[in-house]
Amino acid sequence: MTDNENSGDEIAVELAALDDDLLVEALAHGMSHARAAELTLKSSKTVGRRMQNLEFRDRVRMRRRELREEAVGQIIAMNPRSLDILREGLTSDVWSIQFAAAKTILG
Repeated sequence: MTDNENSGDEIAVELAALDDDLLVEALAHGMSHARAAELTLKSSKTVGRRMQNLEFRDRVRMRRRELREEAVGQIIAMNPRSLDILREGLTSDVWSIQFAAAKTILG
């Protein structure tokens, strides 16, 4: 095998890893399999197969956990009055206000 062939193989491995990273991010951010597939130029079936892989699925779960922790950190960093307003929104009798408060918290 020539140096060019080795370089080509290495590049292919790196590109596959980048594809997986993008797919992990898309799924961790709540995209559907279809939308994540569209974003990564893959089929929904390919995304489904990747999600059947335990190691890949764990990466998505870990990234979701990281995103939640980041969101919690941002909420904690808000000033106390903002937290009171969000808390009131979450306990409102009006569903649309609850939804808006939850959407604000989740980003």
